[in-house]
Amino acid sequence: MSRVPVLILLLAACALVAACAPAAPQPDRPPEGGATPTPLPTPAGWVSPSEVVSLRTAARLRELGSLAVPEPPSTVFAHALPLDNSRLYGVNNTHLLGWDLQTGETLFAAPREEALDVFVSPDRLRLYTLTVSGFIRVYDATSGESVEAFRSLANPSGAVAYDRFTGLLAVGGRDGQIQVWDMPNRTALAQFGGVSSPIAALGFTQDGQALLGADQNGSLTLWDIASREVIASVDLLTPVYAVLPTEDGTRILADTFDGTLRLTLPDLSVDARLSPEGSGSVFSLLPSGAVLLGNGLSDLAVWDIASGQLVGTLPQTTGERVSAALSPDGSLAFVSVLGQGATIWNVSNVLDGMVLRGTLRIDDAQFREVVWTDDGYQVLFFTTRGPVRVWGVTP
Repeated sequence: MSRVPVLILLLAACALVAACAPAAPQPDRPPEGGATPTPLPTPAGWVSPSEVVSLRTAARLRELGSLAVPEPPSTVFAHALPLDNSRLYGVNNTHLLGWDLQTGETLFAAPREEALDVFVSPDRLRLYTLTVSGFIRVYDATSGESVEAFRSLANPSGAVAYDRFTGLLAVGGRDGQIQVWDMPNRTALAQFGGVSSPIAALGFTQDGQALLGADQNGSLTLWDIASREVIASVDLLTPVYAVLPTEDGTRILADTFDGTLRLTLPDLSVDARLSPEGSGSVFSLLPSGAVLLGNGLSDLAVWDIASGQLVGTLPQTTGERVSAALSPDGSLAFVSVLGQGATIWNVSNVLDGMVLRGTLRIDDAQFREVVWTDDGYQVLFFTTRGPVRVWGVTP
């Protein structure tokens, strides 16, 4: 299984440095929370998926059910899946939530406690949340009970990176600081900094041994996590939105205000510009060696990473809040557009310029994000009203 999450895709288918010694968890703690007695909604008419969604089985795609949220309902704005894809965890305005993806049952609804993001430990036993005030909170992944809490950065910028295979969590600060945590062992491995500009983007390399960090001014730095040494640094001279290592581990794609740049590893030299404008919303790798880019202002575009050439576009995929998800085998893609619903695409031959739109269209104007589980069995549609609609193949 690839270490780089292929989350979203489709198209027809030295300024920043100065390493410091690791920081120990600080003793100040927020008030402890616990599971809430909020009544848990029960699934109605849930159907378990029977097969992986593929080109062969796509004609039997049906809605399996809906994952309910407690009253008052609100948008699930952050989510995480364990490595076995058996559960879904999410955060909305009021709760930290857990669902069983086999039964549709709500496992718990715990107080949100200022959570901005949620992550699952590699052993699936713990959840980690990062809060507005810079605390990391640890929860039991089955009951939602709070286990412990400790401070990370006092002023987080919102930039985070998580390796769900190792449990390494990188947190960026508004003061230019970055902390790297070994979450299974609750150990701060490293702290990097040296600039005053807020951290805008973080990402681990394919092998998990190095960390990429970009600040709002466009400085991009690659650190070795174990030695805490700078491997390379470059000033891109433009704001960076996201960084993404390619699956072969030889290049980095940087989504910037001035377009999507291709950089080589480990020297971070820019060798191509794949797109003249930043993607903003869709920035995803396809197993075929392409990347899907889109910002909602123009149709989703597929670029061949190796050649740096545009190979196709996905018609009628403009609009507000565009999201895309690719099947694990890279043959199918779902695209959702807020206010328009979702469509399915055959992207198995996208590098040959062939993209086919399927006949299935889900007319739900409140879709804000689509996610395909790594096992290929379920497609999750997150709605603005709160519930998560789940689709899969039925007998």
